[in-house]
Amino acid sequence: MPIEKVGEIAIALESYGSYEISLGDTTGMANPISAYEIPKYIKSKLSKSSLAVHYHRAGGIEFANILASLQAGIMTVDGAAGGMGGCPYAPGSTGNTETERLVDLLHRMGISTGIDLGKITACGTFIKAFDTAACHT
Repeated sequence: MPIEKVGEIAIALESYGSYEISLGDTTGMANPISAYEIPKYIKSKLSKSSLAVHYHRAGGIEFANILASLQAGIMTVDGAAGGMGGCPYAPGSTGNTETERLVDLLHRMGISTGIDLGKITACGTFIKAFDTAACHT
């Protein structure tokens, strides 16, 4: 989708009262350049709403994308314990970024999350013990 169209949608959502808008990469096609440029552009168009990002697992590229989005000034990043998720309207989409790996990354960078790494890792391990196919599709 053209970046200008994403900007128009974000502005419209804000005008309707959205306090946070999340940019999602459900199909895992983003790259660090787009993960920087798109949030930076959209953030510049908003006056009240905060901006979040949502990346699905993409062989580790999701973490490069997260770093790029952090550099663009994004402070909210979605994750899912154990990488659970997928998307019912995007067949073949992978699970979400694993919260436990995300928290570990942020803590190693000196970014405080308020999340206990040991506890979220235990949650991820617990949820993966169920049906890993369901968690990662």
